[in-house]
Amino acid sequence: MRVKNKIRRILCYILSILMIISLCPVTEGAETVDAVEFTAIEGTQGVDNYENYPNLIDGDTSTKWCVSNFPTAYIIIESSRAVPVIGYSITTGNDTKESPGRNPKDWVLYGSNDKSTWDTIHSVSDDNLLPSDNYKTVNYSFDKTKTEYT
Repeated sequence: MRVKNKIRRILCYILSILMIISLCPVTEGAETVDAVEFTAIEGTQGVDNYENYPNLIDGDTSTKWCVSNFPTAYIIIESSRAVPVIGYSITTGNDTKESPGRNPKDWVLYGSNDKSTWDTIHSVSDDNLLPSDNYKTVNYSFDKTKTEYT
């Protein structure tokens, strides 16, 4: 009986130590990555100040960039440091269901480090992934770019 209690006690100690170890973060080989900030520095004006191009990257799906009567539109986004690109997301607007046909159909994502030379990173023609529903997010992902862009 004494041996069983001793074994139970040892097992409890071992389990306690394992639980404590599992709560500790792993730091060996871990790397701290600085956050990257994005700024909309130029673009096609929206229909009003509330639906202007900076809204495209503000992280708030309740805001939007709405452009009308333009055959093409653009936005230039600058990052706080050069980064590889692996994808992006687009969220449909608050009135997409009530006003169908307003989702973009064709676009090109370019990368640059000097704002004069542009590399094509990703292009979409005749998109059929963006639904005709309000506030729906679609992720567009691809292989990480070999070049890091600002």
